[in-house]
Amino acid sequence: PSGGAALGTTSTIAVTIADNDVAVPVPGSFEFAVSSASVGESEGQVDITIKRVGGSDGAVAVDWRTSGVTATFAEDYGNFSWTPVTFADGETSKTQSITIVDDSLAEDNEIFNVILGNQAGGTALGTTSTVAVTIIDNDEAPTETTPPPTTPPASGDLRVFPGAEGFGTDTPAGRGGTIYKVTNLNDSGPGSLRAACEASGPRTVVFEISGTITLNSDIRISNPYLTVAGQTAPSPGITLRRAGLFITGHDVLVQHLRIRVGDESGGPAPSNRDGLQILWDNAYNVVVDHLSVSWAIDENGSTWLSHDVTISNTIFSEALSNSSHTKGEHSKGFLIGDGSERIALIGNLLAHNNDRQPLIKAGSSVLQLNNLGYDGGGGDWVGVGVDGENTGKPAFLSAVGNVFLIGPDSRAYPGGYRYAYSSATSTPAGTEVCLEDNSFPGGTLWKGDASLRVATRPADTWTSPLTVRPSSQVEAYVTQNAGARPADLDAVDERIMHEVLTRTGNIIDTPGQVGGWPNLAVVTRTFPTPANPNGDDDGDGYTNLEEVLHQMAAEVEGRL
Repeated sequence: PSGGAALGTTSTIAVTIADNDVAVPVPGSFEFAVSSASVGESEGQVDITIKRVGGSDGAVAVDWRTSGVTATFAEDYGNFSWTPVTFADGETSKTQSITIVDDSLAEDNEIFNVILGNQAGGTALGTTSTVAVTIIDNDEAPTETTPPPTTPPASGDLRVFPGAEGFGTDTPAGRGGTIYKVTNLNDSGPGSLRAACEASGPRTVVFEISGTITLNSDIRISNPYLTVAGQTAPSPGITLRRAGLFITGHDVLVQHLRIRVGDESGGPAPSNRDGLQILWDNAYNVVVDHLSVSWAIDENGSTWLSHDVTISNTIFSEALSNSSHTKGEHSKGFLIGDGSERIALIGNLLAHNNDRQPLIKAGSSVLQLNNLGYDGGGGDWVGVGVDGENTGKPAFLSAVGNVFLIGPDSRAYPGGYRYAYSSATSTPAGTEVCLEDNSFPGGTLWKGDASLRVATRPADTWTSPLTVRPSSQVEAYVTQNAGARPADLDAVDERIMHEVLTRTGNIIDTPGQVGGWPNLAVVTRTFPTPANPNGDDDGDGYTNLEEVLHQMAAEVEGRL
């Protein structure tokens, strides 16, 4: 100031400029906290942390998935395809868990990758979008110095059991090998079913006990030349609970077991909780006969990349619908996955499954003969040539003498019920479908591209000998003959058969809706091993042991 003036008390004004611009959100990038991790096989899971860096504005998502390197999904770790992980506004970290399978095989350390992708909401991928996970094996190699023989006697044209028909039925299975006796109902250890199945060399498994085996994981059959003779168990037979059978080996016969998976705690992760799996290209000459499979969360049954497989006289029922599968509703009967060649489904019952009755994917060749389907949830029963993986490989199907029956939970599409269908958008060129004498009261037999229908059975969908029953006889035949021990059914199979015959029952979400697992009596008896089990006293090609197995099968099947 000048001229004698002075400054007063307020000589400064603070001016605020009100911004009129909208802040640009910074959603950030996704990356893993580490680029590699290791986990002990016995630890059960590995935790993987996904970080959101460089910003955290807004609700965003990123997909993650697993991919095998030297590890194999389901055998070594919990596999899943692209699965979203969501982050809330301001959230910067999430830790996800992946199941690790503790098997009993001595093997090298194995690796799988975890991958980020398909980021959304304006996000990007950071510097670490893949984690290599090493599984540290915890099993010791066996100390045997003299391993059993690995190749059984040649079988020629001899069927695996008298009357066996279909692909792979000339396998010798465990013929001429060691006898393993199941003497307890333990999950593992000496005298258990798991120990016998995971042994090596030609072998036949017989049972000196009946009851329920509660499993902590699937029983894996990777070593070839095996016969599992469930008919040898005393009444009421054997049931597997909480997990199932996982077959990756060749020349295998399994008969007269029940697999009732269920949704109780323990066992495999829900998204991998299957009943029967026959997987990969080393699974061939596999025959599954007279099983009862139910209450799976993923699929009651499936094949992938396997070949020369026959599944006969088996019940696939009540796959759980709204259970604990990560995809939500997931009641699936039977999936014939990509590249499954010469697969035969003969005389089976598929009841109370929402869909996949069966689903036949690209690159597969299938014989579907004299099967009975009941109460399929969707309007479609048999999907042919679905090519979700875009392989471009055609599928081939001969469907002869099958019967499909509408039940209380069957839901028609706007076009009505239909038996066989092809996808208008994903069925590969060259797919061929031959339909003969199939019956679907109330529905149509075909929906799809008419050019896929052929009059001649495609190659690799037929074999001989085959007994072909007219469709008019199929319901009576299957309801009298399918399932484990049809002359000695448990309460579940008795109920299923009654529901088919009376057109009652429903698709279920949990076993508790239908009474849960039957309480099977524990009964023991000594297996009558013949004096010279691997001899052939009558010269018919079957060993003396097999003659006993055939006799016991005839008894539990009501043929004696």
